[in-house]
Amino acid sequence: MLPCQKECPRFFAGCHKTCPDWSRFQAQQAELRRRVHQARRKQLQLYEIERMALRRQQGYVWR
Repeated sequence: MLPCQKECPRFFAGCHKTCPDWSRFQAQQAELRRRVHQARRKQLQLYEIERMALRRQQGYVWR
């Protein structure tokens, strides 16, 4: 079910294929997903740096 189905006065079956509001909503969702993905990758990189620093402090020998 489309989220706008109950609220949009211009709704009809298949309208999401040409609707500018739906296209804008989809673009916003894609941008949000991209930002979340980018933030998660950055956080994982920071965790990896911290983990490596901690292992160096503990005297871990890299092979």
